[in-house]
Amino acid sequence: MKRFEDSVVLVTGTASRTEHAAMRRLYSEGSRIGAAGLKLARLGKLMNTFPGEDCLKAFSINVATEAWTFVEGTKVLFGKITHVFNAGIKDVGISDSNVNDNPQASNQTCEAFVRVPDNEDAVTAVVVNLALAGLRSVSNKLLYVASRSRVSGITASMAVGLAPCGIGSH
Repeated sequence: MKRFEDSVVLVTGTASRTEHAAMRRLYSEGSRIGAAGLKLARLGKLMNTFPGEDCLKAFSINVATEAWTFVEGTKVLFGKITHVFNAGIKDVGISDSNVNDNPQASNQTCEAFVRVPDNEDAVTAVVVNLALAGLRSVSNKLLYVASRSRVSGITASMAVGLAPCGIGSH
C-alpha cells in the first residue's frame, strides 16, 4: 500500500519548483491532487507530465474568493480533501495589495485552504512562504511551517507561539 493512497491533497503555488516536486512525490505515493496556481499555462504544462489525468485537477486562482471555488471544485471532483500543501497563501488574493496593508486577504485565503478537510482530526498541512496573518488564523491546525519571511523575523518571532502547538518553524 502506498503512503498517500486514498488521500486527496490541495497543492497551491504550483508555479514553483517546490510544488512541482511535492506534486510528483504525492502523486507517486498514490494521492489524488487538486492543484492551483496563478500561472495556469505553467500549471497546465506541469499537469500534462502526469499520467492518469483523473487523479489531477488544475485551477487558476488570482483572488481570495477563487480559493473557495478551488476548494469546492476539488471536493466535488474527489469527494473529500485530506491534506493541504500550501505555498500560495502570500500571493493568492493579495496580488493587487501589500500584505502589510491588507492582512485580511491573506487570512481569508489561508482559511479557505485549511478549514476544508472533512475530518479535522486527520488533516495535515505543510505551509511554505506563509504570511503572518495566515499563520495567526490557523496555528492550531498546521504541523509544519517554513517561510522565506524568517529573514524579516516573522517566522522566527512566531516560533515561540507555534512550538506548543507541535508546529516546527523553519
